[in-house]
Amino acid sequence: MTVVPRRQLYLTALSILFVVLLLLVFISVSTYRNLNRERNAAVQTVQRQALTLINALEAGARAGMMMQMAGRDAIGNLVHEIGRSGDVNYLYLVDADGDVIHHSIPSLEGTRALWRPDFERAADVRTRVRRLADGTHVYEVAKPFASMGIHLTATLPSSSEATAASPTHFHSRATVYLGMTMTVYDAARRSDLQHAMIMAGIVLALGGGVVYFFIVIRSYYLLEEQMRRAEKLAAIGRLAAGVAHEIRNPLSSIRGFAYLLGRGHGEKTPEREYADVMVREIDRINRVVTDLLNFSRPMTLEPESTMLPDLIDHVVSLVSADANTHAIDIQVDCEPGIPPLWLDPNQVTQALLNLMLNAINAAETEGVVDVRARTFNAGDGVKIQVTDNGPGIDPAVQEKIFEPFYTTRERGTGMGLAMVRKIAENHDGGIRVESPLPGKSSGTRFTLLLRDMKANP
Repeated sequence: MTVVPRRQLYLTALSILFVVLLLLVFISVSTYRNLNRERNAAVQTVQRQALTLINALEAGARAGMMMQMAGRDAIGNLVHEIGRSGDVNYLYLVDADGDVIHHSIPSLEGTRALWRPDFERAADVRTRVRRLADGTHVYEVAKPFASMGIHLTATLPSSSEATAASPTHFHSRATVYLGMTMTVYDAARRSDLQHAMIMAGIVLALGGGVVYFFIVIRSYYLLEEQMRRAEKLAAIGRLAAGVAHEIRNPLSSIRGFAYLLGRGHGEKTPEREYADVMVREIDRINRVVTDLLNFSRPMTLEPESTMLPDLIDHVVSLVSADANTHAIDIQVDCEPGIPPLWLDPNQVTQALLNLMLNAINAAETEGVVDVRARTFNAGDGVKIQVTDNGPGIDPAVQEKIFEPFYTTRERGTGMGLAMVRKIAENHDGGIRVESPLPGKSSGTRFTLLLRDMKANP
């Protein structure tokens, strides 16, 4: 298996992330700037059309077109004709009192105008988007009606006032209102929304690609870590298989002779003391070899229905003698109603035994070891926490404590926590450590996660 250097992989990942972020910024800015471009263009087009029609109406009135239609209200007819244009919803004229004097819809003539905007100049234009009773949106344009046919008076400034900075205020006797259909506007708005949705989809796709890319990198690192551990375990297994029998047989003989030599002298003699030390150290070597063999060989899972509170009580009874020796108080808190779990009771017992013994050795004299059990994932798993009030574990070594043969204790073998992690992974779970405890400067908490193997085959 060819392993890509982490530095190179990180540089590649960061380069891709930088490019994607630039694309996201560019697309976001472009979308924001263009979001209302077509809609604004449509509004300007509608407004130009409206002003063109209004100017045509004014020009028709000024040119005297109405004079060619004897006996008829020429401006009224012109309003009706323009009002029948395809893009015109309505057109009407309002006098100075606010009464509608001409309307493209004859039935509305004589009504009162509801919108009376103020104008400062004869060329001023006021606009609004109006929603009719049937839900139709209309773009309404209002402008002073400058025509000789309609009595329009203007309060003009004197020659001396003409040069003043204050604006000229016109008081129109008539105002023209033109309502344009919003078909083009609505189409432009839909186009803007479609464009925004497309851009949002691209942004989401790019963002999702970045997230997926980093998930792949993380998975790669996890796989690499598992491969390294598997290779290490395989090496340990080969070492254990080749050396274990060569060590254990001579050890048994040496231990036997050391025991006999010790019994050949009095209890208080130096020879007896030396022999007892030899026996204890030989037992320690034998224990290391046994742990090494147990760790290196595959662990066959033999799950059965297990009452976790009873199993925890059993482990507490096994370590109670050590706890009493150091005046350690063991407190157990199991969540009420924990159902039977499909676990390997022997393996879980071994894992909890290692965690509790470590906690007892770490806790201060007359200290406390707290054991708590809670279910998670709707009862498909259990979380067991073992907490002590000891000095804690140096953060610099917390990543190493689960490695085989790593220990900070003078007489430790360094296999206990490695075995705990192997048992946890054998149950599709894991083990994590917190030290110091949250909000404190000391203490250690190990959290053992185990899955119900019946619910998670």
